[in-house]
Amino acid sequence: MANCLLQDGWFSGDRCWLVLSDRRHLPNGATDLIAWAKDLSSPLDDGTPVVSDAPFVWLRRDASGRPAKGFLLDGSHLEWERRPLHDGPRRESRLLVFD
Repeated sequence: MANCLLQDGWFSGDRCWLVLSDRRHLPNGATDLIAWAKDLSSPLDDGTPVVSDAPFVWLRRDASGRPAKGFLLDGSHLEWERRPLHDGPRRESRLLVFD
């Protein structure tokens, strides 16, 4: 764990998010954002820092901070910092790749 750096985080009641960078495994300068609801059944709808109908979101950002990849657990919608990243026709668990 010595190479994994917790850059930011937040926990309140039933919501949590962490921003991590891992110099061993991530591309240069990339960060991972992981957000989840405590019971893994409630949507992440409080806007800090993601909004989704999914109870779990993983988002990788490149060195410039742009979203590169993501994962939704049983979700159809994802916003990051008030910018829409994904709107699907139905809720599903899936990997997302952003241009």
